Amino acid sequence: MKRILLIYMVLNVLYAAAQTEQPKPGITESDELITVYKDALVVTEPGATPQRLNIAVRKGRIIRISTQPPQPGEIVKDCSGMYLYPGFIDLMSNYGLSAAEQTPARRPLGPIKYDRTRHGARHWNDAIRSEFHSYEEFNYQKKQADDYQKAGITVVLTHRRDGIARGSGSLVLTGHASENHLILRERASVHYSFTKGSSTQPYPTSLMGSIALLRQLFSDVDWYRKGGRDGSINLAIASEAAALGLPAIFETRDFYDIWRIHALGREFSREFIILGSGREYQRVTDLKALKPKLILPLQLPKVPDVSSPLELKHITWEKLAHWDMAPFNPAILHREGITFAFTTHGLKDKKDLWRSLSEMLKAGLDTATALAAFTTVPAAWIGADDLIGRIKVGQVASFIGLEKPFGTEDNRVLLHLSYAENIFEPIIKPSPGVYTATLHDTTAQLLIYPSGNKLIYKWTATDTLDVVATLQAYNITLKIPLSRKNKTYRILEGTFTQNTISGYYLDQNGQLHTWTAHKTADLPDTSRPKSDSIRQIPDYTRFPFTAWGHKIPPPAEHLHIKGATIWTMEPQGKLENADIIIREGKIVAIGTNLPTPRGAQVLDAKGIHITPGIIDEHSHIAIYGGVNEGSHSITSEVRIGDVINPDDINIYRQLAGGVTAAQLLHGSANSIGGQSALVKLRWGALPEQMKISGAPGFIKFALGENVKQSNWGEGNVTRFPQTRMGVEQVFADAFNRAKVYESRKKAAQKAKIPFRTDYQLEALSEILNGSRHITCHSYVQSEINMLMKLADSLGFKVNTFTHILEGYKVADKMKEHGANASSFSDWWAYKWEVKDAIPFNAAILTRVGVNTAINSDDAEMGRRLNQEAAKTVKYGGLSEVEALATVTINPARMLRIDHLTGSLKPGKDADLVLWNGHPLLSSSFPLATFVDGRRLYDYHSQNEHRLRIDEEKNKLIQKALSAIAQGKEKEKPKADQNFMYHCETIIQYAADEDLD
Repeated sequence: MKRILLIYMVLNVLYAAAQTEQPKPGITESDELITVYKDALVVTEPGATPQRLNIAVRKGRIIRISTQPPQPGEIVKDCSGMYLYPGFIDLMSNYGLSAAEQTPARRPLGPIKYDRTRHGARHWNDAIRSEFHSYEEFNYQKKQADDYQKAGITVVLTHRRDGIARGSGSLVLTGHASENHLILRERASVHYSFTKGSSTQPYPTSLMGSIALLRQLFSDVDWYRKGGRDGSINLAIASEAAALGLPAIFETRDFYDIWRIHALGREFSREFIILGSGREYQRVTDLKALKPKLILPLQLPKVPDVSSPLELKHITWEKLAHWDMAPFNPAILHREGITFAFTTHGLKDKKDLWRSLSEMLKAGLDTATALAAFTTVPAAWIGADDLIGRIKVGQVASFIGLEKPFGTEDNRVLLHLSYAENIFEPIIKPSPGVYTATLHDTTAQLLIYPSGNKLIYKWTATDTLDVVATLQAYNITLKIPLSRKNKTYRILEGTFTQNTISGYYLDQNGQLHTWTAHKTADLPDTSRPKSDSIRQIPDYTRFPFTAWGHKIPPPAEHLHIKGATIWTMEPQGKLENADIIIREGKIVAIGTNLPTPRGAQVLDAKGIHITPGIIDEHSHIAIYGGVNEGSHSITSEVRIGDVINPDDINIYRQLAGGVTAAQLLHGSANSIGGQSALVKLRWGALPEQMKISGAPGFIKFALGENVKQSNWGEGNVTRFPQTRMGVEQVFADAFNRAKVYESRKKAAQKAKIPFRTDYQLEALSEILNGSRHITCHSYVQSEINMLMKLADSLGFKVNTFTHILEGYKVADKMKEHGANASSFSDWWAYKWEVKDAIPFNAAILTRVGVNTAINSDDAEMGRRLNQEAAKTVKYGGLSEVEALATVTINPARMLRIDHLTGSLKPGKDADLVLWNGHPLLSSSFPLATFVDGRRLYDYHSQNEHRLRIDEEKNKLIQKALSAIAQGKEKEKPKADQNFMYHCETIIQYAADEDLD
């Protein structure tokens, strides 16, 4: 009985196994057949020596690699003349998945739709699609498969490029077969980006909104994993939690996204594999410290078309230098020990990878590292090195046959094995090499060279002669010159195998003879360019990588400046014929006739005025990806600090105007906007290095027309509030919710149960506990009064009213509340709610006792804040010291950094400006601007710098003209999209690809 039961069970198992595939009618071919790929030069992995081997494959797996000849019954594939390599792996693909429609750059007319469009227990935001699994919708696509196969790509990690959290990716083969056989791993990875894809919801509209959405998602996942529940089901969060531990791939659009992603990863203990930009060489030393895993695009910039003088204005030094430097990027990263993989993502024709690879090899990248970037590196990163990446017994039969050694330009894939075999063009030609030919009356050398997709034949006896060859199947005819003068030839006919040619010919007397040619040597290895053909890396080093970047980051100077007029902005006021000593980024001493410290350089400053660095309390420079997250009325979760752009040329321009620090503010599109970033204008530093260490937190609030969308058009009538009354209710509701949130948080901590962090309410709680301070965009008297009264009733203070053009009407109330004022000097009548503005505003506020500053809110005006401050002398009669205070010590106080900067005092940061004359005169300008004791702007070096830029640019133009003459592909230059943000600027981040 037991035996019968066992047989029954075995039959059941066999029957079940047989039913995993559709039954085939008629006679079927055995799947146990062995195919042997014979007589190829095989490179089993990067760095391995080529060997002539036979590879046996059964059921899609490699079962034998040896010199052993094929066994009886095995199918033989002659690969003579081929070079076999592990198949390429591409980690950035959407193969077999439908493309998502992207959010249009301009929102269609009609009311904004805030609700999600997808059904089910999904995330409230349609840009979070973590529950999507690629394997469920993967569909074999022949044309896409053909494109990958012809590029040598045998495996891709495919995912749907839609949304910020995109769900899981699948590891699939690119062969011709059913989806059942092509999918190697269903859930092989998870994918992210900062672009929201097809979501039609307004949030997020900015890069900082995308980052905030991901931050909240990752926090929610951590809470969920700790057992946190709120009584509802969220498939996205559950899927994210289940996917932890899978390789995480992050698509980027901006070079500095690498640092943004790394910061997110550090915050939540996650690691990411990051799609690079090809610009990593620009900050390679800083990048090395992150130990990143980078997927480098093989797409190289086309030659900028410099042939038209009229178009040259659009071709910057940066564009030309990047075009010249881009091929060096992989070699530079490898030299610094940074590991990378390659992707064809971005290439219009995937076969162009050979051209790009050739340029990178000429730029110093070695072939072993390049091959690893296609094979072993991506395989290891996604935990699939047990399956793919090498030609190895037991691994998936995923390899390619190339016409030439890997790395050779204009290479071709002749054999592609990725589950199903595909031979694009059988090799029916002699193997290149050196042959010894034996005829009845002579012995000679027959040399066969590859050239592009053809072979070149030469005959060497006494002279080296060109030979005309004709091939047909395995037959060959050689037309060998006997005499150049008489144009006589000997015709050799024969057949060829791998290393031998043999056949017949007629001599001059018509006698028939036999001839043979045996291969005696291979050609020299051309897998890597010779050393003399490797390009030298150009020296375009800049910090940042712009024409006006520093060649070497300026050091903190030890300097004794003597005999200047010093505006201390301290109780001692203005000092004549005085000295100041700076060292290691700090002010050491101020006084008259100071002794020069040992090692200090001396600067004679007779006739020069020295002031503290100017501080712009309200700035929107150095921000990337949108200044407003104006989609919702409350977006306190977003952070300007996440999106600092240290390459913004306005940083340098404002240093030239004496500005050393600024508050980078969110715009005024909503009642409660995002968190500010307090920065020093450290030109050449990284985003995080620009932030003022230890500075308190600030946040942007707003009142008035922008908030209630008065001028946004008829389509913007659905977001609450639409009236000034509604604005008050938004504030009241937000802070009441924050108080409830804070009490629940304390209760959860006391009970030691998981508590869900809400970053929006967390920021408002910080206001209530005094660790975050409000800067409020404001104009109208009634609203200013409203917010102060509401703040008093709810237990918080408004730190600063910015713009505050009706502040003169409520100056006494502002003083009583303890608010600061940051005003324009003389702006008025540019919209309805500023019709009562007067240029005496700043002076009146100062006279009442309100700490008052003058701000820019404009990249251009930020260059002339000294002149804006001077207007308060004319309009209101402030003293020169009081006027200068409005752009130095006063904004430092309202930003709570006056212990660091804003005045000249021993122990404070050496942020100072040397002026050629009185700092409030319109004819005066900075001669030098120091930030932390570093001379980041120097007037006297500008002409020399400009000449150097022009010289480099002219050389690059000549290099580009030469490349165009050689037939390299060119592109028409486009004007740079250099956004200058203002309070009301609204963009849809990443909807327009030209934003790059």
